[in-house]
Amino acid sequence: MMTKTDRILQAMLKLNLEGNIIPHTWFKTLVKKTEKGKIVPHIHAILLLSEIVYWWRPSLERDEISGKIVGIRKKFKDEAPQISYQQLSERFGMSKRQVKMAMDFLEEVGVIKREFRTVRTSNGKIPNVLFIWVDAEALIEVTILQKFVGYPIKKLTVNLQKFVRQI
Repeated sequence: MMTKTDRILQAMLKLNLEGNIIPHTWFKTLVKKTEKGKIVPHIHAILLLSEIVYWWRPSLERDEISGKIVGIRKKFKDEAPQISYQQLSERFGMSKRQVKMAMDFLEEVGVIKREFRTVRTSNGKIPNVLFIWVDAEALIEVTILQKFVGYPIKKLTVNLQKFVRQI
């Protein structure tokens, strides 16, 4: 006889969840100080980083017969994802100012790098197209190295190198 828990678990198998994942550690490592001096998670930055990390997580290509991974591919067309503050604002229900402040924070922490370029298209040039790069080492630091919570992220690179060598 199936229990209520079993029925829920069976129903959950039907969901094909994909997209953003937010590691719990980010709520401790990606923090800001409020006007009253309280340390709180930077929710906007965390949400945007989860989207950026989703773009940079490669898609796996599998052999149809064996199921073995035969390759990986990126989710974006050019060498880095492109998106505007306006698009992020509309997607996540934030103001453009909130998006910019969150992106400023993520770049200051060192987990992303923004690059603005002029892109040529068949319709002409488009100025100030935002390309977003991820610093994978800094991302590992804010995601995995929980013991360093509270330390400035950019100063952890030496500790990260020691950690990676131990693995």
